[in-house]
Amino acid sequence: MRNLRRKALERLFYDYPRNKKALRFKQEKIESLTSSVPSGWKVEVLRNKTHAEPDNFMVNRVALLEKVEEEFKELQERVELVETLLSLLDDDYKEFVRLKYFEKKRWDVVADELCIGVRTAFRWRDRILEICSPFLTL
Repeated sequence: MRNLRRKALERLFYDYPRNKKALRFKQEKIESLTSSVPSGWKVEVLRNKTHAEPDNFMVNRVALLEKVEEEFKELQERVELVETLLSLLDDDYKEFVRLKYFEKKRWDVVADELCIGVRTAFRWRDRILEICSPFLTL
């Protein structure tokens, strides 16, 4: 179970920069889908009655918008979770997360940049897991 939590936490941290970029892209996509909406309605007039319904273009656009909004919510939850977890950490641990997970540097490089030993870097990872794991739901 502990290994699963470690992998989930590390995956969350590794994916953060990509998720943040994807979140901006999804926001722009939502804005483009909602800002330039053409008519998209079929109107039929039969014997003094008017009947209107969305055409296929409008139906497809609304379906796409719902899908993008759902993806946006999921990404937003992940990004906010990482930002919340980072707020729990002190500055040294935040720097460790930035170097190891966001910039994907090797253990020895992370240790050198933080002026610690490689073994200490592993202990810091374990401590970060210990601090953050209560907030992870698996």
